[in-house]
Amino acid sequence: MENTVYGYLYDDNDMHGDPYLFEGTPRNIASFVTSNQDCPKIVITDMMDQLLVETSGGFLMQTRDNEYCQSILKELVPMQMDGAEPGIIDYLEMGTDPNAAMTVDDTNSLEL
Repeated sequence: MENTVYGYLYDDNDMHGDPYLFEGTPRNIASFVTSNQDCPKIVITDMMDQLLVETSGGFLMQTRDNEYCQSILKELVPMQMDGAEPGIIDYLEMGTDPNAAMTVDDTNSLEL
């Protein structure tokens, strides 16, 4: 797909898991951010790994450009402020449902 993006959810240690692959419409991006706004950081990139969106605590911190930012905010603000429901995202191939609890097992260590 031409408008496919990678969504990365970061934990408190600034580490991310497998990316979530989905169509990068402003509604899908806003839904991804809203559904995961408890994550310390979310990064969304294009297929060339160029930054499109970075959030912190559900707030947009960086976007590709101002016009792109405004297109996402049109969808994001009603979801965050007015209680509009996030859309359902059809994930493609990679990752799992990001609404599943992300846990970090501190007991695992690398065995050589």
